Amino acid sequence: MPYSCVNISNIMTMEALNRARMHSENQDPTKQRAIKDAMALLVEAKVTDPGQKTEVPLVVEQPSLNLLDQAVNEFKDNPHTPESVNRFWQTFLETSIKSRGLDIPVPIVSCDRTQEELEALGKEGKMWVPETKLTYSQLGKIFPETKSYALREDSPIKDEYEQDAKGVDVEVSIESPNRETTENDLRELFKSQNRKGMRLSTYILASQESKLLAGQYFDEGDTWSRLLGSRDGGHVVDAGSYVDGFLVVGWSLDPRGHDSDWGRRSEGVKKA
Repeated sequence: MPYSCVNISNIMTMEALNRARMHSENQDPTKQRAIKDAMALLVEAKVTDPGQKTEVPLVVEQPSLNLLDQAVNEFKDNPHTPESVNRFWQTFLETSIKSRGLDIPVPIVSCDRTQEELEALGKEGKMWVPETKLTYSQLGKIFPETKSYALREDSPIKDEYEQDAKGVDVEVSIESPNRETTENDLRELFKSQNRKGMRLSTYILASQESKLLAGQYFDEGDTWSRLLGSRDGGHVVDAGSYVDGFLVVGWSLDPRGHDSDWGRRSEGVKKA
């Protein structure tokens, strides 16, 4: 990191840095990169964040983790059958919920794509993610490493739509695709592709899958993803991740702005 030698005398919490990232005077790419690097430095140094914390129940079902390992290995060996997709996601969600002792119903996963359709998605650089209907506060409890204001009980995030499908397909790339584009550019592009801007809930689940299968969360490096499917106070949100799973959610990107580090993600449903 270019700021690894900087002495931060007055350490701000992650949320304070996130507010700085959203400030109108900090919108140029140089300042945005500096803020993200500062956040990464705190994470890498394991500095304790004195901000509000979410209490996380202790892991109570360690043996189920072995089932997840088996499901991950099976999915890596055979990623394009509905059966392996269902087994992976069902095991992942059940393990994540039950191992933390959470009183959250485990969503039932049922892949709505055929093997041929899943193979076609793979060739297009896409993967299937279930439509779980989990709330943002539930996602915050299931994935406590995210530590995001957007996943608290009082989450301000509102989705633009709900998908009337059992799942959606998304881009698999770690770095955000569709960079150097404005909001209007992307709306026109996604409309022409019969796709929609990704929602934050989809981003979280797909990013977790990426970590398990590819070893990295979405936007772990220098990119940010604008998510046209979710809003905070009327503003389109953007998101990025760090190596420990910390999720940064904001709404700072100018709708008319574009940059080599600013990308956009989409989601699509099964074709009729």
